[in-house]
Amino acid sequence: MIAIIGILIGLVLPAVQAARESARRIQCSNSLKQVGLALQSYHDSSRAFPPGYISELDSAGNEIGPGWGWASMVLPQLEESPLFEQISFSSPIEDDVNRFVRVQSVPTLRCPSRADAYFTPGFLAL
Repeated sequence: MIAIIGILIGLVLPAVQAARESARRIQCSNSLKQVGLALQSYHDSSRAFPPGYISELDSAGNEIGPGWGWASMVLPQLEESPLFEQISFSSPIEDDVNRFVRVQSVPTLRCPSRADAYFTPGFLAL
């Protein structure tokens, strides 16, 4: 009897895991759609797509980075306005005033299937 239950669980478990992974893929796909809509909304209001990054320049005009990434520019369109409002773009990204913001994880920018995904905490900063 216990062996039969074990065999049935062994048969059902892969199907349950496949269903969970399918749900994660759908969630990831929806997140990508939200990012696309946020970029389009940013473009509609600014007449341009967000810059790849914003960084400081030295006196010779050389980029001395690191800087804020494009994802930080579209936070309001991703319904993350409170996080966006905490960014001090006039201060260096590594400044203490930006410490909290630069390590935040935005759920829309994370794929639930991958713990090591590209969209990880700190993605707002390049």
